[in-house]
Amino acid sequence: MKDIPILGWVCLGFLLFMVLGLYLSLFSAWRRKDHNQPQAPGPGQQIINTLRDPWAREDAEWKKLHHQTEELRKPPPPADPDSSNP
Repeated sequence: MKDIPILGWVCLGFLLFMVLGLYLSLFSAWRRKDHNQPQAPGPGQQIINTLRDPWAREDAEWKKLHHQTEELRKPPPPADPDSSNP
């Protein structure tokens, strides 16, 4: 033990402090994490999804437009003849 200088002990203590702090912070973050909440895909997952379906955003917009036009094309409900006469 006397072979290690004081600077070596300081470095070992600092290293131990950093490892222990990292471990405790990761453990506390893991415990607080809400497991039911869906996570946003990371950049790697976004790249893979884009390569699988490069026009997904445009297709979603076209589907949205299609549903909106279908709603506009529906005929209006028939007027109730009883409500027009007092």
